[in-house]
Formats: sequence, structure tokens, C-alpha cells
Amino acid sequence: MDKPLIVEIHLMVSPRRWKAATARIIALLQSPRCKEFSFIPLYLNSDREDTELRICVLANNPARLGEFVAKKIRSIGGVESTKVRLTLQGQIFPGGVKALTVTDPSQLSCHIFVNSRAGQDERVWRSLRRLKKDGSVQPVWIFRDFYEYDRDITLRVIGRQEKPIRNYVDKYLGRIPGIVSRRLKFTRNIVKFLKDAQLLAIARNWFAGPLPKAK
Repeated sequence: MDKPLIVEIHLMVSPRRWKAATARIIALLQSPRCKEFSFIPLYLNSDREDTELRICVLANNPARLGEFVAKKIRSIGGVESTKVRLTLQGQIFPGGVKALTVTDPSQLSCHIFVNSRAGQDERVWRSLRRLKKDGSVQPVWIFRDFYEYDRDITLRVIGRQEKPIRNYVDKYLGRIPGIVSRRLKFTRNIVKFLKDAQLLAIARNWFAGPLPKAK
């Protein structure tokens, strides 16, 4: 495999058990048990409003990761359901990852789920790869996953407030031919499981440009 396998694990958590379940999941991901299952936790985002946790990991063996989800994560009280998605193709924006490593954990993150017209996928992909920072809004990565029928590409951006992010999406994605629809999902409170230099080193195989230096 030329590039590491990036996997996102989505967990729906019972509202009544949100705090306890989240604490147990974070403790589990910080424990040495992850190495036994051949994966490295990168970070976790939470969406308290929809009681959803999103765990991003680097996996060497999907079968072992599946075993971990079934045996460890789904046995935690309060976890009601899970979804796992694999990255088929991706690009990380160097400036975005660097901003992610040094930013305030409470900064707003937004996933934009893009549905592109069949036959126009490559055109849309090339346009998204050219996105740049605008004001406080910074693109972090784009992944092609075909995760759902209305979701061919996922773009992640970060910013300080919701309105500038929405304006960014309208300004830049609204003018890209071939995009059929887009849906925004905001999350907060990132929990990182690696040091910043480690995150940058792991991400280097996905960079579209030169590797930024970690402080």
C-alpha cells in the first residue's frame, strides 16, 4: 500500500451517558491496547448536539481494527451504533494540518460532504485541490470515500466561527461546476492523541505541497 490507510469511526452515543462514554473512549484510545490491534489513534472530534463522536485513526490492518471496534468500542456503555469509513484517495493541505496542530482545541471544524455529478468527479476533485486559505478559514484535507449516495468527496475546513465558514463554502464551492449538492457538519473540541510533530510526520505522505516544520 503506497499510503497509510486513514479510517474514521463514527459513534452515536446515548445523550444520558455522553460524558461517561466519551471519557471511557478517550481513555481507551490513550491506552497501549491500540497497538495490539495495529492502528494509531490520531484525533477525536465531538458533536454534542447530535451526540456523535468521530475518531480518526491510521490503520495497518482493517481486520484488526474491525475486531477492536466490535470488542472494545461497542462494549462501552452508552455507545448505541457505529459507522466506519475508509479513505480511498486523499490530499492533506500542509497549511491546514499545521494550523490544526497549533490551534485552540475549541476552534470550529466543518466537514463538507460534496456530491458530484457522475462524469465530473475529476473536474470537481481538481478544483477542490486548489482551495486556499481565506481569512480565518483554512482547508485541512479532502478525501474521496463515496460513503453515502449523496457524498462522494469530504472536505474539512477549520475556522473561528460558523458564518465565515459558510461564506467560504458558498464563495468557493458554489462556483465549481459539477457539484450537485453539499452538506455541512460542524464539530468542536478536538482531542489529539499524538504530539504535533508526530501528526505532521504521519501526514506527510498525503501532503500536496512541501512538508511544514513542526515547532
